[in-house]
Amino acid sequence: MVDSYKWDCKLDSSLTFRGKLKFEGTLYLDSSFEGEISSKGGVLFIGKNSKVITNVVTCDTLIVEGILKGNVNAASKVYLNSGCKIYGDVKTRKIFINDNIIFDGKCEMIKSNEIVDLFSFTVSQIKDTLQ
Repeated sequence: MVDSYKWDCKLDSSLTFRGKLKFEGTLYLDSSFEGEISSKGGVLFIGKNSKVITNVVTCDTLIVEGILKGNVNAASKVYLNSGCKIYGDVKTRKIFINDNIIFDGKCEMIKSNEIVDLFSFTVSQIKDTLQ
């Protein structure tokens, strides 16, 4: 799944930093970070070498393989991959949880109020939304 994204930016395990991190597009974070993370419509991947401490992560899609201490607001999806540790509450539309994870928090599912005209989409667009 990680290979299905083209990463606009990669921050590797040699980095340790703190502050405010705002991004657009896709971000592969495989380092230690403490601070705020936000993106409007972006995809954030927290790699196996990551330890992220934050009050809240705000993004469209979040993929976690490392350690995340903080709450999550993901507008579309959250993937908790095998080996990840997440300490905080998750709020999202869809969540995918693999075996062998630690999740210490609550999960709140967002309900969509938007009206969708299925006849305006192609078959492939509908299939993509179901994955």
